[in-house]
Amino acid sequence: MATHIETAVELLGGPGKVAKSLGISSSTVCQWLSDTRPVPPGRATQIEDLLDGAVTRYQIRPDYFGHEDAPERVA
Repeated sequence: MATHIETAVELLGGPGKVAKSLGISSSTVCQWLSDTRPVPPGRATQIEDLLDGAVTRYQIRPDYFGHEDAPERVA
């Protein structure tokens, strides 16, 4: 079963296209895919925006954002 970041990267056309869209290196995206490094929360939000919500920041980083049906955090 694919992880949410794997699904997002596939939908966006692969690690190289994700990297170019976000202005980062493809090796960083590969580190996310191999679970060597977590997707930063800001990047998770950018990915959600690129995919028009097909994969959400909540799915990519539930440890940070919680679950979609949970109330929003107040800063």
